[in-house]
Amino acid sequence: MSVRYPIIRPSLPARSDILADLDAVLASGMVTTSGQTRRFEQAIGEFLEVEHVVAVSSCTSGLMLALRALDVRGEAIVPSFTFCATGLAAIWAGLTPVFCDVRPDTLTVDVNSAAQAIGSATRVIMPVPVFGTPCDVAAISDLARERDLVVVYDSAQGLGARYRGRRLGGFGHAEVFSLSPTKVITAVEGGLVTTRDGALASAIRRMRDYGKSADGRDITDLGLSARFSEIHAIIGQRNVARADELIRARHQRIGEFRARLGDLPGVSFLHTPPDCQSSAIYMVLRLSPEDARCSRDQLIDRLAERGVQARGYFSPPLHRQAVFVRHAHRLARSLEVSERAANQCLTIPLYADMTDTELDEVAAEVRAAYLEHS
Repeated sequence: MSVRYPIIRPSLPARSDILADLDAVLASGMVTTSGQTRRFEQAIGEFLEVEHVVAVSSCTSGLMLALRALDVRGEAIVPSFTFCATGLAAIWAGLTPVFCDVRPDTLTVDVNSAAQAIGSATRVIMPVPVFGTPCDVAAISDLARERDLVVVYDSAQGLGARYRGRRLGGFGHAEVFSLSPTKVITAVEGGLVTTRDGALASAIRRMRDYGKSADGRDITDLGLSARFSEIHAIIGQRNVARADELIRARHQRIGEFRARLGDLPGVSFLHTPPDCQSSAIYMVLRLSPEDARCSRDQLIDRLAERGVQARGYFSPPLHRQAVFVRHAHRLARSLEVSERAANQCLTIPLYADMTDTELDEVAAEVRAAYLEHS
């Protein structure tokens, strides 16, 4: 069956809204990391209330550059329940991942598990606001201070989320966000590194362009080709200008989905602590292995037959993925929550501009698919 409801529908500006800027960029020939990029970085800095923002080609390249610029060696604590890019960036930066567990309620880093996993070679912790839910920043900061750890947040899904009233972006030594099509605030592609450390930001600016010196005559840092497109910057500026509107709309739709699906036996939703606000990036369902009428993968397959895309997250967890099994790594004492969550969680279609009719139809299809043959 053809897909009637894809898992994402990116929030993009109208062609008429960007045409003049697009024409100007094409006419100038300055199509990468120029004036539009600087304006976008400034807009993000104002939105997040953080001093330094560096736009890069992807969240993954941003993580790699941040870790390299911080010049850390040894081991990095990484939650096993996250997207592969967190662990891959650590390995690319020359670090050995140490996989820790996550909390059963929020699925963010379990600070106790992280603390128990710290060894003599551990230098970094890489918390993840998974599904856009902020981590326990205070507990992570305390742990980092006590154990002398660098903190680099993989905040790929967290742009717009809040912790104790503050938007993510100014916590840790650096935070790195994604601007890919699945994200609430998209620039089509790209990433952002945010920090309160001016020297770190300057190093990453050099490193995103191979590590060139200010005059471009020498290579002073170990860098990448991770520049940011001016065309992406144009789209990103339009979306950050309406970020609050997009987040508000998605929160409303999540509330409506919960109202329609909350009575399904064995189905639960993500917990957001009262001092946090999610970025509302995904509509996530958790299926209890003990009480659910079908498995997570069965529900995904049933929805596909009905033309509704759904996706399992994050399966398998990192410590069971082939690439990490092949590379040097360590495991926390227990990864039980990560193992369970990897078989429980799926996302269903959610768009900022989702109409009432679309939401009703997706919810009805989820309900029918879940209860099928039960």
